[in-house]
Amino acid sequence: CRNGGATSGNGKYCHKGAVVLCQGQNAPSTTDPCSDHTFIDPSDSDCEITETRSCTGGFPDPYCQVTGSSRACTTTTTGSYYSPSPSYSPSPSYSSPSPSYSSYGR
Repeated sequence: CRNGGATSGNGKYCHKGAVVLCQGQNAPSTTDPCSDHTFIDPSDSDCEITETRSCTGGFPDPYCQVTGSSRACTTTTTGSYYSPSPSYSPSPSYSSPSPSYSSYGR
């Protein structure tokens, strides 16, 4: 290949993190850029996982391999939390407070 990296002749190589094909004196052509891959987390649909990939291996069988990953989530959960009744005040003769529930969400 014209970049000088194809020392074993025509075929596939790793070049700048991608899988390239070298033929003769032509410039290398990218066959797989090994781009990042982003998908929804199967265990939590509010999260995305991004896998970073890079070319590994060498002539004649280089391939893209995951070299790292990150996870990003957006919180859209709703629920409730317990808040004692504002009128509750303990007294010597105990009576059960009336709980109140408030909803929250983002």
